[in-house]
Parts: sequence; C-alpha cells; structure tokens
Amino acid sequence: MARMKPLLVMVLVALMLPLARDSHAQESRTVRAREAVVLVTSPEPVRITAAPTRGAAAVHESQTPRAFLLTYSAPDTSAVFTEHVRFTVGTNERTMTITVTPADNDRIYAEAFKALFIVFVIALLLESGLSTLFNWRPFVVYFDGRGMKTVVSVVAAYLFVNGFRLDIVTQLVNVYSQRTPPYDPSVEGRFVTALVIAGGSAMVNNLLVALGFRSVRTAADVAPKPPKTEGWISVGLDRIRAVGPVDVLVGDPALGPPVAGTIVGGRRRSALTRLFLRDQSRFPQSGGFAVAAGSNCAVVLKGLDSQGVPISASWGPNTIAAGGIVDLVIKL
Repeated sequence: MARMKPLLVMVLVALMLPLARDSHAQESRTVRAREAVVLVTSPEPVRITAAPTRGAAAVHESQTPRAFLLTYSAPDTSAVFTEHVRFTVGTNERTMTITVTPADNDRIYAEAFKALFIVFVIALLLESGLSTLFNWRPFVVYFDGRGMKTVVSVVAAYLFVNGFRLDIVTQLVNVYSQRTPPYDPSVEGRFVTALVIAGGSAMVNNLLVALGFRSVRTAADVAPKPPKTEGWISVGLDRIRAVGPVDVLVGDPALGPPVAGTIVGGRRRSALTRLFLRDQSRFPQSGGFAVAAGSNCAVVLKGLDSQGVPISASWGPNTIAAGGIVDLVIKL
C-alpha cells in the first residue's frame, strides 16, 4: 500500500498539469498605436495559428541564446479596439487578447469629442422630428406637455439608439478609462445614452426658442401662470349630483361674482392620468385663473341635477395673497 502512494501522486499531478496549462491559456496585453512589442519569448518553437485582423504578428528566431519571439505590431488608430492572436508554444495552444489604445491624449480627446458631437446631432434631429408631434394641436389640447413630452422623448430616443446600436456612454467610458479589455456595449449604456439624447434635445430646443428661431406651444402657453402681483385659482369639479355643463363664478361676493368659465367634463381623472392628459373636469384645464392680489374672492359652482333642479356649491369668500396658488376641488 505504501508503494502505491507515490504512484498515485504522480498520476494526479499528470492529470492536473494540462488543467493548469489551460488556466493560463488566456492572456492579455495593452499596446499603444504604432508600437511593436514582444508577446512571448520561448526556447520552444512558436507557431501562429490565428493571425490578428488589424495588427501584424510574426515569429522571429534569435541565435544567441536560441529562442523564438512572437511579436505584435499595432496599427495607427484613434479609437480603442481589441483583437486576438492564437498561437502554439511547442504543443501548448495559447490565446493572447490585445487591446490597442491611441498613441496620444489628443486622439483620445478627439474621439471623445466625436462621440459627444454625435450626441448633439442626434439630439437636434430628434427634437426637430418630435416638434411636429409636440406642436400638433390635438397633442397640445389633450396631453399635458410637461408630462407626456418627456415620456415620448425618452421612448423615441431609446428606439433610435437601439435601432442603430449606439452606446455613446460606454464608448466614452472606454475612451477616458483606457480599460483593458474595454467594456462591451450594454443595454444599460444604451438606455443612459437615450436619456442623454432626450435631455439634450430639450436643451437644444430651449436654446432655439430663446434665440427666436422657433416657437413651441405647450400647455403652459395656452394658460400662462399669473404674475406675482396676482393670485391663481383653479377649480376641479367632483360630480355627485350635477349633470351637464357647470358654470364657474369667480369674484367678489358683495358685487355678485361673474361667470369665469364652464366645466363640461365628466368625473375627475386619477392623479396619474392628470400627469399626461388634460383634465376636462377642471377650470381652467391647465394653469390657473388670475385674480387681483388682496381682493375678497369667492368661487361658486352652479348647475342642474338629473331632474333639472338648480344646484350650487361655493368656496369662500377669502382674501387672495399676492402670488397665491389655490387649487380647489368642489363637490356638486
């Protein structure tokens, strides 16, 4: 039994040796553009089994002492890329992963500027294309520009980015970090790229509006906010008995408040729905109704029930503060 132990150990070592060699088969190197490096130096013959696609690999033999050298010459490039060289050393097959980086920082900055310029151009094109939808009257009337415009911009940007397989975020990370090996394009990178493009399109649009090159109608343009010297009152109708149009009277109760508008919508929308759709059970449908600051103001709703009997509900009177925002919900 004692004689069997050395033999058993030799067998186990012989079985594990190929596994140890395979674990070191994958290697990596980083090479600068236009640089030639020695990848492997071995006394055993070296043979290339799969050459790189962009750079050049060659085997040289030195005489004193006798050795075989595997060299790699990187091409000129302004972008980071990765390729592989497969070769054998004696009977052992190995693979070398080579990452080639630009030769100087100027090229790195040029590559980063190119990626950022692509974002700028795509953002401008996206905003120009979506402006047709955002300025479309049904969109302005039925959708809240602040809520739905963001959703539409992000979805359109992601479809564009995913369709053309653009991942500018990962590309910039690889350019600046010079990571070996570089990060592969990912769903997360494309999503963040879409967010950047969607946000950039809004900024480009604001710049064009500020310079007077174009105008974009939003819900805020239909009902602008009152100045700070006035107050803002809005009324939401919670229908209980009222049927049909409901008149909204806003003003001084001593003088008899005049009719400010009419609500013709049905029941109030949910909070989530109101983020995207215009609320037809609200007066005004967006923004607020301006009243003089410091004035004595009352709000009265008048309508008819299902039997045609007049019904009403009121709020106030109360004094309106300068720049005050009063958002009412009245049951009728």
